[in-house]
Amino acid sequence: MISDVTLSALANWLGSLTMVLIVLYHALSVNAKRNQENAARLANNAQASR
Repeated sequence: MISDVTLSALANWLGSLTMVLIVLYHALSVNAKRNQENAARLANNAQASR
């Protein structure tokens, strides 16, 4: 049987891992949106300069 201490350590570790993954996901999604906007802006500038 799993002890209370082991269970609480596992729960804390999984909770911390979940929070790190959530922050990483949000950081990547925000940067992906900005990268798409910058790519579209650069494409428009390239077409306008021709």
